[in-house]
Amino acid sequence: MGVDPKNVFVGAPDQKVTGAILTGPETDTIPATIDDFNPAGLLESGYVSDGGVTITPSESTTSIKDWSGAEIRRLLTEFTGDIAWAHLELNPQSARNYFGDDQVQVTAATLSKGTQMRMALGAHVQPRKSWWFKIKDGSRRALVMVPHGSVSQRGEIPLNSTAPVTLPVTLATFPDVNGNNIYIFTDNGVFAATATKTGWAVTVTGAPTGGTYSLAINGTPTAGIAHNAAAAAVAAALNALSGVTGISGITASGSAPITVTFPSAVALTGNGAGLTGGTSPGVTVA
Repeated sequence: MGVDPKNVFVGAPDQKVTGAILTGPETDTIPATIDDFNPAGLLESGYVSDGGVTITPSESTTSIKDWSGAEIRRLLTEFTGDIAWAHLELNPQSARNYFGDDQVQVTAATLSKGTQMRMALGAHVQPRKSWWFKIKDGSRRALVMVPHGSVSQRGEIPLNSTAPVTLPVTLATFPDVNGNNIYIFTDNGVFAATATKTGWAVTVTGAPTGGTYSLAINGTPTAGIAHNAAAAAVAAALNALSGVTGISGITASGSAPITVTFPSAVALTGNGAGLTGGTSPGVTVA
């Protein structure tokens, strides 16, 4: 395999919707892919300093030697995986990550004062949580997951007039039921080309009771098609695009699925976002 620039990732944070670092209860349920990650219920801790996040694996081995003193094997005796970063925001969740959940008390803002926090430092055991680090580089995405981790080191908190207050932490990771401390998921953002063919099967799923769906020929979408439209109506919607696509004489037959036939090979896709009722309604095109 030759060199491929699409596989060169930049580790920038994915924080458009949530913060890039999230925490939740410990878990041994590991996503199969990056798209199976669900941030619902996780807590975000805001901005991270420009030093980013660093993953540091470390292994210790012991040598086995034969009678002559030659090394013949090495045994892995220890593995640790640490992750380090510095919180740039001083908010309740970043404070909990640094000081510990039970060492942070938050008083909500009122008409006369802002949100107040009381944080305490002492000889307290840090709680174990699951940790999630979201990364995005254009269309490329990555996700780092720690099923079991707790803050093991806390760095200096700088208080001066020339730099922001940061909360530097190092996370110790622990093995899950599969013996893994850290998982890394990626998506290089390059989609496979859509297949082209003359015959397509269109199926409305989820038993919608209303709304519309659309089909697109080579990327050009139809007007809305009723959720319960017959084959003739589907063909009419597709043929109505002939002035744009240059394709006419499209036929359709059957139901569930509706078989659509084109005079030449095309790419056909569907969008069921406008369907309502039923259970997770949608449209599949195959």
